[in-house]
Amino acid sequence: MNENPYEPPKSDISDAVSKAVEIREAHLSHEASVRAFGILYYLAGMMFGLGGLGQLILATEQFETSLFAMGAGIILIGVIYLWIGYGLRRLSSKVRHIAGFFAVIGLLGFPIGTIINGYLLYLLYAKKGKTVFSEEYQEIRAATPEMKYRTSIIIWIFLLLI
Repeated sequence: MNENPYEPPKSDISDAVSKAVEIREAHLSHEASVRAFGILYYLAGMMFGLGGLGQLILATEQFETSLFAMGAGIILIGVIYLWIGYGLRRLSSKVRHIAGFFAVIGLLGFPIGTIINGYLLYLLYAKKGKTVFSEEYQEIRAATPEMKYRTSIIIWIFLLLI
C-alpha cells in the first residue's frame, strides 16, 4: 500500500510524448545537418539557374542551338537541385536517394567536394539518417514542434568560410 491516493493518474499519452522527445533529442543534430544541406542545395540550384539563364541569353544573341540546349540543361539541373533542397529541408524520403546520387557525382570534386559529399552520404545513409527520413520520425516531429536545434558559433563560422 505504497500508492499515493492523491497522485494524478499516469497515462500512456505522457509516456508516448516522453518517448517522442527522447527520440527527437537523439536525432536532432542529425536532422539539423540534413536540413542545412537543403540550404546548400537551394544555393546550388539558384547558381545553376542563373548560369543557365546566362547561357540562354548568350545563345539567343548568337543564334546557337547547342548553346541553347546547354542552357536549358543547366536550368533543368538547377530545378532538380532546388527540388532536392526543398525535400532535404522537409526531410522527405522521396529525395533521399536522388540526393545520394548527386552526392556520389559530387565525390569527384576533389578535395572539398569529396569531403562535403562524403559527409552528405553519411547523413543520408547512416542509421540515424534512415530514422530521420522515416514516416515515424515525421510523426515525432509533428508531436514535438517546440524542439529546435541550436547551432553553435563554430558551425556558423565554418559555414561562412565555405
